[in-house]
Amino acid sequence: MTEFLFDVHLHTHHSYDSLMTPTTLVRTAKKQGLSAIVVTDHNTTKGAFSCIKAAKENRLDITVLVGAEIKTEVGDVSGLFLNEEIRSREFHDVIDDIAAQDGIVCLPHPYASYTSLDRMDLSKIEVLEAYNGRHSLRENQAAFRLGKKLGIPMIGGSDSHLQYEVGSVVNITHDDVTDKDVLRKKILDGTSIIRVRPPTLPLLPRYQMTQYMSWLRTGKSRRILDRVLHFSLRMARKSVGSSA
Repeated sequence: MTEFLFDVHLHTHHSYDSLMTPTTLVRTAKKQGLSAIVVTDHNTTKGAFSCIKAAKENRLDITVLVGAEIKTEVGDVSGLFLNEEIRSREFHDVIDDIAAQDGIVCLPHPYASYTSLDRMDLSKIEVLEAYNGRHSLRENQAAFRLGKKLGIPMIGGSDSHLQYEVGSVVNITHDDVTDKDVLRKKILDGTSIIRVRPPTLPLLPRYQMTQYMSWLRTGKSRRILDRVLHFSLRMARKSVGSSA
């Protein structure tokens, strides 16, 4: 039986905290066996459209769909299956803008420290990210319980910002996904299987090290650099612990 693998939460360098080029993302996703990805850069759809172009130029048989992870006053909201930019930043306006594009409203990492669930109208959420590749097991377990309580479809997202994270969390269906409309239905019916595997931590590609050094020399966003390196160290420790 053929497996169809997809991920609905990935970033490119169009996000302030990611280093992946669109070409690197689509090539890596294809190498990891993914058949479809939804690119969800922070507050922009530019990365998604760049990935569509990169997949075409590299003749990759992978479906790239447009999304965006929008920062609102109560936390992040992801729009999946978008056609254009979401300009709003207020929660209810973002929901309306996603609906106007016939997109899917997804709540990513609901137990992130900056998410205010008590101030969020959860009745507007269509799909909940029950497993996020960058958040703790406790937070993901709480997210799963929330999804069950709300009775809405749940999905997994790698939240990949770096190349080695791609493929760490995937959704699997054995149904025949012939186009994006079928995939949309699969996401909304919540029947896909979430598969998790620890990301590997290879030596950083030269272009990433070049970017790190550029940030250090220019003093640009030291906070981002610290965050990326801290996450890399944390994942390395988790990998060592799981193999011990």
